[in-house]
Amino acid sequence: MTNLKTVMVVFAFLFIAQTVLAQEDEDEPKKDEPVKTTPEVIPEFKRSIRACFKLPNAMANEAFKKVFNGISNLEVGFAQPIAKNFYIGANIQHGYYDINRYSFVEVSNGKMMSFFGFGEIGYQQYWNPRWYWTFNVRAGYGNVWIKTQNCGEDVKTKSMLYTEEQLGVYLWANDRMSYGLLVSHQLLHFAFNPGYVCRETFGGITPEDWAGPSHTLTIGFGFNCYLGKEFRE
Repeated sequence: MTNLKTVMVVFAFLFIAQTVLAQEDEDEPKKDEPVKTTPEVIPEFKRSIRACFKLPNAMANEAFKKVFNGISNLEVGFAQPIAKNFYIGANIQHGYYDINRYSFVEVSNGKMMSFFGFGEIGYQQYWNPRWYWTFNVRAGYGNVWIKTQNCGEDVKTKSMLYTEEQLGVYLWANDRMSYGLLVSHQLLHFAFNPGYVCRETFGGITPEDWAGPSHTLTIGFGFNCYLGKEFRE
């Protein structure tokens, strides 16, 4: 699983690097053609449809960290500028986690899925006409479903609050698209404990270790599709 996550992150870097090189090739004048001197203009932020794929890594509580491997975190949403550099948005997100059967043999085959809806407020700032960064804070509500072989047909569910802080670095590709790398800290406001996998305790983990909320660190890539008129007419 670690190798898969590494491959996905490397792929994201290579994809963006390829986009940069392709743009540079397009910008270079062809032989015997006059050099164009159109100035680079920082585009105005527009409303956009956004999507991303991230790899979640369980951090805490200790029981949550040992039992689950993060597989995927898929998200789609809409963002609307409200003032210079500031925007608000609405998003839906689906997460998938697998039981870590190799490091925690007390819990047999199973999975956890999550679904959240949330709003966000964010800030975005250009470094230059091609690159910009974003930071946003998110809050919402949703559910997790946990199904393991230990529990048979009994699916454990939990409704909870959801919060997240996310940082992104984006490449402006053209008048309609930008691509970026993302890192975020997610907080699932529920204390994962042995009851969710039909056990009374976890070997080597004390009740104090599963008392707090469940945290994940996610890394991935995303894109923004801008709506409205072109940036540079």
